[in-house]
Amino acid sequence: GDVAFGSASLLSADQLNLTANDAELNTNVNGLVGTINGNLTLTETNGLTLGAENLTVNGNANISVSAGDLNGTGVLSATGNSVVLDVAGSIDLGSNTTEQVVAENLTASAGGSITMNVNVGHLAANAAAGDLVITETDGFNVSADLGEGGIFAAGNSLSLTSGGDIAGDGDITANDVTLVADAIDLSDVDQLIEAT
Repeated sequence: GDVAFGSASLLSADQLNLTANDAELNTNVNGLVGTINGNLTLTETNGLTLGAENLTVNGNANISVSAGDLNGTGVLSATGNSVVLDVAGSIDLGSNTTEQVVAENLTASAGGSITMNVNVGHLAANAAAGDLVITETDGFNVSADLGEGGIFAAGNSLSLTSGGDIAGDGDITANDVTLVADAIDLSDVDQLIEAT
């Protein structure tokens, strides 16, 4: 069935293993794994680690970390769906050599830095106070329609590496920009690629 904790409820544990159709939770946990057959909405109060047993979401996943970082060695898989990560600290999901976030649409926002290995179709990201390093498996679009409309690491370094092509219509802004791909097409008339 479904799992729901309202805004006034807080689920506290060391490790949380979820199995549900849909889940909406406010948590204070260290680790998260499980399988959600529908959508996941989770607000974590004090940092979150994706466990090695992985987190599979067969719908959309929206994970907010209001204090602390999002990290771990596990895989967040929402194949064909959307993932939104909104983290007060940094996002470090680049520990594994394989992808740690799998989705059609990924929006990632961090108060610090972002390091991720991913397999996505469309990507938007913003590292507000740190470098941004994303390695993608087989090609993706920089999306103007997700998040803040592109990929940003203002005042810091930004590196995007793709095993396929990099395309799309979103903006890219950072102090230093590195793009590595089989082919790069970021030529939309309204698009801005800026190294500040």
